[in-house]
Amino acid sequence: MEFPVWYPGEDDIPYLRHFAPHFPHVFIALNAFTDVSSYVPKNDLESEFFLATDSVGAECVVTWRRVANLCGFKSIARVNRALRGTGSGRIRSNLGSQSDTRHLMEVCEANLIAPPYEGHFSPGTTRQIAKFLTALGHLEIIGDDWVFGGKLSRELVEGLFAASVRSEPRFYTVDHSLIVTMYIDYHYALVCQTEDSRQKANPADFFEGFDADETTNDYWGIGVNADA
Repeated sequence: MEFPVWYPGEDDIPYLRHFAPHFPHVFIALNAFTDVSSYVPKNDLESEFFLATDSVGAECVVTWRRVANLCGFKSIARVNRALRGTGSGRIRSNLGSQSDTRHLMEVCEANLIAPPYEGHFSPGTTRQIAKFLTALGHLEIIGDDWVFGGKLSRELVEGLFAASVRSEPRFYTVDHSLIVTMYIDYHYALVCQTEDSRQKANPADFFEGFDADETTNDYWGIGVNADA
């Protein structure tokens, strides 16, 4: 396998197949929502969600499960489908739900919760990443910034604990035992580990999310698989 291997190029490619054989473990880490009740908007909160998230920092994490409950959704999969209708709206019209997307944004604004911004880690998720990398024993990572054409840069893990710092949307460790990659239009990351890496730390202890099985791809919770 050529290294690094980043996000699958098509939505229907199973994650485990894409990252095999080097990474037998793929965890879908959900990018955290943020409690921005302490933020005072200059205009309106909906237009300043991104500014609000940076302002309050990394300690105000809101889970997808809590947001699902507030929206009356049965599962986090439906949150995923609703989020896919925000921003770039990268979802086929017959698979999305504009009403769910509107409802999600209305609930977030009413409860002063900022949704995760597509393709970028929220400060709370960056803090989770820092704790996870520390548990694995890594001191630095190689970040790849897709915004500037895939420019590689080394980042110290300790720097990710700062309140307003954001991790690069995709990075790997120096020993090639871990890749974390987020697609530019989505709201979750794939945490890909070797067997040795998973033995050292399980991402489920640091992130909200779930392990991929042999069929899991970018259609999880989308279209016919979304709950009512």
